[in-house]
Amino acid sequence: MIRRKQQVFFFVLGAASVILAILFYRLGSWLWENAGMARVTKIGIAEYPSKIVYVIGKDTELDLTGGEIWMGTVEQSPSTYELSERNIGYQFEVFTDADFEKEGTYTVTIQRGASMQCSFPIQVISPDYVK
Repeated sequence: MIRRKQQVFFFVLGAASVILAILFYRLGSWLWENAGMARVTKIGIAEYPSKIVYVIGKDTELDLTGGEIWMGTVEQSPSTYELSERNIGYQFEVFTDADFEKEGTYTVTIQRGASMQCSFPIQVISPDYVK
């Protein structure tokens, strides 16, 4: 008879452990979504980069120095972030279709996640236009 009581006790103890683990997991998930890091809901250009006109043969890559974007959440006021190596890849991604060997107007897109993005134009010009 004692053996049977021990089996029931350990079964109840095991079941309670599983139930507690599930509850703690669900609580952790809820806290992560609702009380943890605030979710960014919108982004935009705060300051354009210093360089938005590029010269064929002189400029070969995108220069985002001086640029800033803002990101806002439902809970907090927007924060600004520099368009720098420190933030690219961590806070947002930068994409462009620019061809620095061909004249034209191109788009630089800053994207966070799959649905939030903002963009600005840059221009690549012929060296003939530069004094």
